[in-house]
Amino acid sequence: MGTIIARKQGNKVYYLYQETFREKINQKDSGKTCGSGKSRVCTQSIYLGTAEKILESVKGKKEPVKKLG
Repeated sequence: MGTIIARKQGNKVYYLYQETFREKINQKDSGKTCGSGKSRVCTQSIYLGTAEKILESVKGKKEPVKKLG
């Protein structure tokens, strides 16, 4: 589950969908407890556009939106 973030650049506001997750540095390690190997925080961002572009795309769709990825 991610969050929608507003970023202001100049006079315009742009929106991003951002997810963060943990990834093991060594893929052979497993588990979620202390001592199960080092992990790092990764962030995935998807550019959504301006509020006007998002509204256009939502109003123009007659079908359900397909999940990306």
